[in-house]
Amino acid sequence: MTSSPLSPWWGGVFSGLLFALHGALFLALKTGEPLASRALGAGRRLAPLTVLAGAVYALMGYLVVPVLHRLGPDPGSIPILAALSLLGVWALARQERPGWAFAANGLTIVLSTLTIFVLLYPRVMVSSLNPARSLTITNAASNPYSLKVMSIVAVVLVPLVLAYQAWTYWMFRRRVRPDELHY
Repeated sequence: MTSSPLSPWWGGVFSGLLFALHGALFLALKTGEPLASRALGAGRRLAPLTVLAGAVYALMGYLVVPVLHRLGPDPGSIPILAALSLLGVWALARQERPGWAFAANGLTIVLSTLTIFVLLYPRVMVSSLNPARSLTITNAASNPYSLKVMSIVAVVLVPLVLAYQAWTYWMFRRRVRPDELHY
């Protein structure tokens, strides 16, 4: 296993650009002119940088994580779909279709996260000092009592969180216009 200090750095660059792009596309959807066109312009400028950072991060991931020993050169369909959806974001932003670009970027976020989990399995976190000391799913598992308590907490609180999310979505469903802003 080759250790590279640049891989985590590129992961941060890629994540930052991916979420900045997501924010720009969200602003393009939820604001009125002239802010919407400025946000879409920012999204059009961020999209190629995000694609480039994603390609570099994927290449560095292949160099750092010994995934080739386990999967071979084909990582599977999830990483390929993540790359295609990111390219779709770029194309849709260039076509000035912020709604579809936002949806495709959300799909890219989900698929990129799944890709990292699939490629690292069974590890959760790779040790940079000694690969044998990596944190695995087995090492990170909680005891049965903790899982039981957290299941009860989740059953009680997740519906409340979902209800709050639905309420906030309903309250902020309209576009924001500059004449409505008061400071």
